Amino acid sequence: MMVLERIQNLVEKGIPGFLLSPFWVLFTFVICPIVSRNLPRVGDWYKKQSAEKRLDWDARVSASLHSAICFAVNAYAMCADKDYSFKDLYSHSELVSKSLDFSLGYFWSDLIVCYRLRNYYGSMSTVYYTHHFVSIFGLTQSKWDGGMWLCSFRLLSELSTPFMNINFMLELLNLKDSKIHKINQELIFWSFAVCRPLCIPLFYYCSWHHVSTGQIWKASAELLFVWVVCGLVLDVLNTVWFCLMSAEYIKKKMEVFSSPSKAQMKKAS
Repeated sequence: MMVLERIQNLVEKGIPGFLLSPFWVLFTFVICPIVSRNLPRVGDWYKKQSAEKRLDWDARVSASLHSAICFAVNAYAMCADKDYSFKDLYSHSELVSKSLDFSLGYFWSDLIVCYRLRNYYGSMSTVYYTHHFVSIFGLTQSKWDGGMWLCSFRLLSELSTPFMNINFMLELLNLKDSKIHKINQELIFWSFAVCRPLCIPLFYYCSWHHVSTGQIWKASAELLFVWVVCGLVLDVLNTVWFCLMSAEYIKKKMEVFSSPSKAQMKKAS
């Protein structure tokens, strides 16, 4: 009975987010295509692409918008709401609660994209499905069972997502050598560094507070699974990705410094 009751409570907390999914469906499948077709430079490219590639483009626009809003709302709540603190495992912010519903709506709608593009994405479809279902469970769990501040802290990692999508979109538009692409490359690296690997020690410092005060022993098994198991997996992945990104970043910087500038080449000639 207790298990059924917990499932019922979890579903009830997730319903508001599910009801927001039509907004994201409308944005991805209707608004984005209309805007993309009429944008300078983008429109000509967009009209020539297959239906799958166009949907992938629209999905990336939606993902970028979701990430930007998600980061802004959670960062604002963490800074502006004095009652919203890591010191209380059950600290609550109504603004963050609404933003979690907003994010849940996005993930539910993006599952439709994943299904529609299952052949286009290939083996990555499984990765996307897993990510989305874990995210849906984690966000709903935070709304219902505590750890909302820790969830907000994790969601700060969304800062780097728009820049990653913009990078991919610029390359599709053959703007890889443009100045805006170079600037965006810097934004990707530093936003990823600041909001992911550099935040890991801070997250575990905040987590240790709940261990030392004994609050952790009051947490449910589901919350601990999201907080500890999924969190550790995410931290390992972010650390590995950052190491790979750093190696590539340093390599490119070394190539720039070692290659002669245009002015030097002109002078030599």
